[in-house]
Amino acid sequence: MSEQPNTIHSACALDTTACAVPAGTLSSGLMRALSCCLRRAAPVVAMVLSATWLAPAHAEKPYSFWHSQPVKPGETVLVQGHGFNAGTTVQLQRLADGDAGAPGTALICPGEDSVTLLPHRTDGGAALSPTNLYFTLPKNINGSSDNGVFVYCLKNGTEVSAPKLINGPDVWFVQGDLGSRATTGGWIAVYGNGLSVDATGQVSKLTLVPELGGAPILVDALLGDVNVTAPIGGAQLKGNSHTALQGSTYAQYFQLPAVTPGKYAIHLHNGHGNSSAWRKYEGFGNDKIEFVEVVNASKVWTHAAESNKHIVNCTANVADNDTKFSNAITALSGGGVIEVGTGTCELSKALKLGNHIVLRGMGMDQTILSWTNPLTTPDASVVF
Repeated sequence: MSEQPNTIHSACALDTTACAVPAGTLSSGLMRALSCCLRRAAPVVAMVLSATWLAPAHAEKPYSFWHSQPVKPGETVLVQGHGFNAGTTVQLQRLADGDAGAPGTALICPGEDSVTLLPHRTDGGAALSPTNLYFTLPKNINGSSDNGVFVYCLKNGTEVSAPKLINGPDVWFVQGDLGSRATTGGWIAVYGNGLSVDATGQVSKLTLVPELGGAPILVDALLGDVNVTAPIGGAQLKGNSHTALQGSTYAQYFQLPAVTPGKYAIHLHNGHGNSSAWRKYEGFGNDKIEFVEVVNASKVWTHAAESNKHIVNCTANVADNDTKFSNAITALSGGGVIEVGTGTCELSKALKLGNHIVLRGMGMDQTILSWTNPLTTPDASVVF
């Protein structure tokens, strides 16, 4: 009896006869058969994957994590996120410039007067990437070609992303005239992106919201060349000898009024859009910062002008010396200088100096303070 060919069929083969394996060659023939079937199945797999990408089986909610800015009408916006496909559309609206109001109004997706945009696609009509999306900001939206702040949402059918602002303020960090703090009457510098929009004449605004409650405090940004002298102890806000300090889309500067010392939440508005265009400062990266502290400016020391000086000349009478120092400290309760003459001054009580009092002698080997029984008298010292 003649041998019949041993035929191996693969479920993935389009033509089973082309993948037949003669008897007696099972091991090597099996490999040839599998290779044959995979080559023939590849177009089908590619077609299935392509169809799935072009027309997803279900609408996935799109997410926008970040977008490029500043952007002008006619320029391209890059959006990075998740869930983008060939059916994703962009709902866009320019926020009308008006009263900025106060922070607290929720940002919502564009309404009836919005425009629907199709993101850039490949020549085959597919989305460029499930995580990157590009669209062009129209040169004219609802009859206006002005730049400003725009709100957009991404849509996959009925699934809609959270609203995002284009050209809205994105505050990275703030600096006060004391560094991480500011003084009442001092200044605050804000750094980030979208802190202003072009040179349109709209003034950026800062709102201080007290941690413990109370009315928000609205402050307009400084315009033109910025040069602010801070209260005592604070740094001066100014440019260098070559460049004047001016506000821009990346930095804005604010002179604080005489606010009550305390902790304040910082909100910024770049002058464009309505009350939903405020953004809160929360730090940069993972370092969340809820409040910025505002403190009283340092007090000017009276002794600086030598206008409030009390001279003490000691004698051999210890009790008399104690009394002279006590009277001098009382007389200088608001600050000043106690100047001690040449010689050794013996005391029995501690010198408890108040705020802003300077104790000065004639030199380290000219004026000497000493205490009777310093080891047995607990308060024999100078207390500041």
